[in-house]
Amino acid sequence: MKKSDSGLAVSTPNRKPWLADKTTAAAACANVGYRLPTNSEWNAVALEIFSTTANWDTKKETLITGYYSGWEEPIEVTDESDPYNGVGQQKGSEKRTFTLASGKIIWDFGGNAWEWVSDTIYGNSYTPDLSSNYARTYHNNNWDMAPGSKQLFDFTGMTSVDKKDVYMGQFFGGSTGKVIRGGAVCMHGKGFTGIFAANIGDITANEMQAPASWSLNTNNVGFRCVVPVQK
Repeated sequence: MKKSDSGLAVSTPNRKPWLADKTTAAAACANVGYRLPTNSEWNAVALEIFSTTANWDTKKETLITGYYSGWEEPIEVTDESDPYNGVGQQKGSEKRTFTLASGKIIWDFGGNAWEWVSDTIYGNSYTPDLSSNYARTYHNNNWDMAPGSKQLFDFTGMTSVDKKDVYMGQFFGGSTGKVIRGGAVCMHGKGFTGIFAANIGDITANEMQAPASWSLNTNNVGFRCVVPVQK
């Protein structure tokens, strides 16, 4: 979401992402009749992207990761017709658009800015404990995310994944339990960002920088809103 001149959250390509702590992000969504997505809702969109061929890089070997190789804060979109707008290239994994099953396009679901989800999830609720600050890849092995594990399902919606890294994004442990997804432009490593990237609290006290253990000193946490289902 972006901040309009009137201070309201709007979904528009132009303007830089609205970077905010979780309380501010939730209030901004509520003020326009929306809410933050849940972690499960994030996974549902990520799985849809995962299952759509257009989101895979050359020869369907790796997923599009989103923009990860800039040193600055997250950037805006100045040309909606260019899926690599602002990236500095015209091909490769840093494409900023992802295609949904309907054929519609969603921008920056991986990379550019981390994004809040509404859940609070603590690492010590898992075996093995995921609260320590280091990145885990979504591999099927005992060191990272084992097949059939609760942690794999909670952050991908799947019970097993490929044994190689197809750039799904990485998981960052933390102690606050507040969850952000997708990764940010300042991550500077192919595979750190991605549609399944997750962070359960390795963020600074002001909740604007992540991973805090990397000492990036760059505000990079934004949000998107979803429309509540009418019952």
